[in-house]
Amino acid sequence: MQTYWAETVKGGESTEVKLPENCQLEVTHLALTDSKEGDRCSLELEYDGERFRLATLIHGVIPQYGLHLTLDEGSESKLFAVGISAITFSGQLTGHTALWVWFADAEIVVAITTKAVM
Repeated sequence: MQTYWAETVKGGESTEVKLPENCQLEVTHLALTDSKEGDRCSLELEYDGERFRLATLIHGVIPQYGLHLTLDEGSESKLFAVGISAITFSGQLTGHTALWVWFADAEIVVAITTKAVM
């Protein structure tokens, strides 16, 4: 079963993503929010102690971007918005157990129950 997921992170901030077993987070879309002419912001991922720049969005040039980033069960990672504007990340949560995902920096807790797919 898949469930829609989205999170907005302000420029210069990050959000921590912790996934329990049997769940995955697929980030499929990025979009600039609260941007104006000349603003830019990059998505960076910290995973297993390494940091990767995945995309840079620029107001009026590249305001949104499609990708396929899958974070596996049991993983702990951080998504960073590096720049002035905020970035909204969106995608799908998949799994077959009770799912608890929390975004530590935003102090938001999401609880979703999903069913096994046979």
